[in-house]
Amino acid sequence: MSYCSQTVVPDVTRRRMLVPTSISEFAYASQVELTDSLATVSRSGRERKTKRHTHHTCSSSSLSSSKPSRQAIPRKRQGQIKFSALSDSTPFLASTMSPESSTGPLEITIQPRFKKPPACDYCRTRRVLCHPQSEGRSCPRCLEKGVKCTTTPSVRKKRRRQRETLAAKKVDEAGTSQGQELAASRALTVTTSAAQYAPRITHMLATCADLNDVYRRPIAFAPACSRPQLQLPKRLMEDLFNDFFHTPYSIYPIMPYDKVRVRLAGCSWQPSSLSPQECVLVHCILALASTVSTDPLIIGPEPLPAECINILTILNPVKSIKSDLREIGRRRENVGLCHQLRAEALRLAQNEGILVWVSPENAASCCLLDTLLSQYDCPNSYGAAFAWQARRLAESWYQQPQLYNWIFGTLDCSTKWAAVLMFDVLEGLHSDRSSAFLTPDEQLICGHDQLSLENLASLLSQGCNSWQFYGYYISITFQITRLAREVYERIRGPYTRGRPYDLQLIKHCTASLHLLHDVYNALHKQGVLLASQNQSQNFTIPAFVRAVSIGWTNLTLHFYKTMKEMLAESSVTDLYYTTTSGGLWHGPGIDIIDGLDGLKPGTYSYSSSLAELELTPIFLAVRTLTCKAAIDHSEMIEDIYSIARFTQTKIVGGDLKRWVEFVIDMTDSGVMSASEGIQTLERLRDGLKIAGFTWRTDTDLVEVIDSHVSALTDSSSASAQDPPHMHIFTLDNPDLNYHHTHLNPHPDPAMGYDPDIDSFRNLEINSISGHMHVPPPQASAGVPPGPGPGISPYDHDHDPLASGYTYTYASTHSSDFFKS
Repeated sequence: MSYCSQTVVPDVTRRRMLVPTSISEFAYASQVELTDSLATVSRSGRERKTKRHTHHTCSSSSLSSSKPSRQAIPRKRQGQIKFSALSDSTPFLASTMSPESSTGPLEITIQPRFKKPPACDYCRTRRVLCHPQSEGRSCPRCLEKGVKCTTTPSVRKKRRRQRETLAAKKVDEAGTSQGQELAASRALTVTTSAAQYAPRITHMLATCADLNDVYRRPIAFAPACSRPQLQLPKRLMEDLFNDFFHTPYSIYPIMPYDKVRVRLAGCSWQPSSLSPQECVLVHCILALASTVSTDPLIIGPEPLPAECINILTILNPVKSIKSDLREIGRRRENVGLCHQLRAEALRLAQNEGILVWVSPENAASCCLLDTLLSQYDCPNSYGAAFAWQARRLAESWYQQPQLYNWIFGTLDCSTKWAAVLMFDVLEGLHSDRSSAFLTPDEQLICGHDQLSLENLASLLSQGCNSWQFYGYYISITFQITRLAREVYERIRGPYTRGRPYDLQLIKHCTASLHLLHDVYNALHKQGVLLASQNQSQNFTIPAFVRAVSIGWTNLTLHFYKTMKEMLAESSVTDLYYTTTSGGLWHGPGIDIIDGLDGLKPGTYSYSSSLAELELTPIFLAVRTLTCKAAIDHSEMIEDIYSIARFTQTKIVGGDLKRWVEFVIDMTDSGVMSASEGIQTLERLRDGLKIAGFTWRTDTDLVEVIDSHVSALTDSSSASAQDPPHMHIFTLDNPDLNYHHTHLNPHPDPAMGYDPDIDSFRNLEINSISGHMHVPPPQASAGVPPGPGPGISPYDHDHDPLASGYTYTYASTHSSDFFKS
């Protein structure tokens, strides 16, 4: 069929037909009109208005001899045909010829093509081709990877006109200027308020200002985006996760470290591919691990000392490393990536609302954020949120043990939880606040019927096996937290300040501290014996002994400071050379304390002299014990097995300043001998040099210690021996039988306290790196397996801590053993 054989139709009539008379003409017309459409679009910017279309005629000869003229096409029709040509090029065209005549009109059926569904979230995140399926089925890629195929609908925004864009731009500029003024006014307000509390939060305010500079935008107008804004190299993320393994927080029962690491490796180390709660936890882990990392991106490109290569795996770093690592801590702060990781973790935590949603991941994130913020001596809500979520999880486990059987219900978990709760109480004492965990929380989480100090002293004197050792350890930590709460709430807390003191309660706490020291010595002795008999436990057992050492020494130091403040308020000025009963005090105040039992305090309204008579002998006895605690604490710092333990800033290394001040005070006043003072100060100085590797320390304590040690060395060399009153704390004169200083020298048999328990020196413990794990009950030489007399946390019939315990069985008996 040729073009010239067709019936000649006027041009106007033909162009009014929406369907051409032949396929070839349809193609030709589409090409011409598409060209005309493009020309019209290019001329639309130059012509403001076009004329209305007019009727034109075209001769049949011109139509058959040449192509249609572009000027002969009306502009209106041109737009219509253009629209028809462009729209008809998209759908599928099905055309059929009429059976009666090949020159008749074509019947064109337009079948719409459905739009391809959007890509799923998994494929969109990785920027790969997605083949979405209908009826909610998984795409092939998600099906292959074994991930849930989800698609987040995206809404296309309507394109705004130019005047709308300009108007919105003016609004944004006005809002930005207003936000800058608001941020400036807030900064001024915070600075003004901070002046009232300076210098306590000066460091915190400076740090917060540094964190705000990371994003370079006013926080009032910052986008509330839950996606990570800080992208780290895959290699750095893997290294930080490896470094976090060496910190004590990796073995916390609430920390799903292995689970999160497997999940993160499964998605090619892309935290945005994880759930929001896991994403927050990953950034918290990265932020904490950056405090011990030696990566050049964290501490800068300067080389490390040769002895600091693989520093996280060096045993006893205080003894092994002689370099001053405080410069590394300064480099860590100056590089700034630690600040950025901390700021990113805080931002994600706030956007996801982890404070109010209970889950193991959120509880772990709150724990790590509390650690990251606690170094600034300022209150934060993450510690309280961690305690609340741990309590809720424990209550859920109590009702359905199978839910969180990896967090609660075993002896291994209970021993680790006991250390966590004890450290929280001690940190509260240093920060002058109450603990977020209560006594019922400790009983619920640890699941033990705790023994008294008197029973513990008696049982430890009889020996124990490994399983009994861990049971005794839990009871000892419970007694430490109980005493700490009692001192804060009833002796020196906010409620008791300004009220008359309770002399009997003070005497009771003093006696308990002396008895606690005896119990610690007995536990230390049994720990050394068990570690030598069982090589598989030569790391775990000494680690728990060190935890008890941290507990009793820090509690004793806090009680000493409490007594000193009470004496200062009672106008007792001479605290070191008190003369009572007609002479200088040469011992721990045995007769003086015994004589206090006959006092009748009455209404507790005493004169200054009577307050001195009551409190000074107790203070002197507490000072004696605190000097011994300072020596033990310095030895614990020297024997600490990993430098990553210094991340527990408030407990292990962060409060070294108070210990240094105490030892200097004791040596200056002649209470502690020069030889013991020099050794103790040198151990604390070495600990400060190593602790500076983790946190930046701007104090000059190291230089102060060096100066004081030099002065003590000169004074000791000048004199052949120390004055008599300086020998009472030396290990060469071990007057350490503390039952003589007990406030009741005639113990009540019903109390179970044995005054004949021998005190002994601290024994050396060789620490070997490994992962803490409490073994199942085993029999040891001469000691039957199972709990000893009087310990029995639970009966074996319904004991979740005994071997062979099943959580299915616990679901039916959990209420029974928690009632005991």
